[in-house]
Amino acid sequence: TGGRLAWAGVLPRLQGLSGYSQWDMKKALDMEYESLVEIGTGLVDIIRIQRTGTPAEKDLLTSFRGFQLKSYVTLKGAVLTNSKVSIKFLNWECEAIDMYDFNYNEYFTPPNPDFGRHDLKGAVRPQDRSFRVYHKNAKRLEDAKLACPYSIKSYKWKINDTTIIGPAEIDTSKKLT
Repeated sequence: TGGRLAWAGVLPRLQGLSGYSQWDMKKALDMEYESLVEIGTGLVDIIRIQRTGTPAEKDLLTSFRGFQLKSYVTLKGAVLTNSKVSIKFLNWECEAIDMYDFNYNEYFTPPNPDFGRHDLKGAVRPQDRSFRVYHKNAKRLEDAKLACPYSIKSYKWKINDTTIIGPAEIDTSKKLT
């Protein structure tokens, strides 16, 4: 939205808010939504993950840091009362999208797999539990044509959890501000 805050989803379509066609519920509604998923929501959280996070958190932080989650949803609606609508999810699929490139001013601090391995020939800094990997080093690899930015997209997966896709009621009189 170019930095402008705007509501998205079912309610703006039921109300016919500016920028949306009003959904009359005579046929199913298809929607697509893309949002940023961040692993670590700020410096404090990132440091916590690097120092005391679970192996899964550390893996996500150092491999993704953030990515786009794109959802494809098909809904069916039915009027219950003047201000209540029942919503049923006919389909909900997601995919992850990311661009692997480097901000040369950043770094990350992964755990050192060679920590404590003084006996291992070729061990990298076995005295350090972790070490900083500066993205500016990637520039050297890119300049040598040994690495380059690239985009990835996962396979789509279906959302089947009934606590998420179960029927829902929406109050269409709710004012969005």
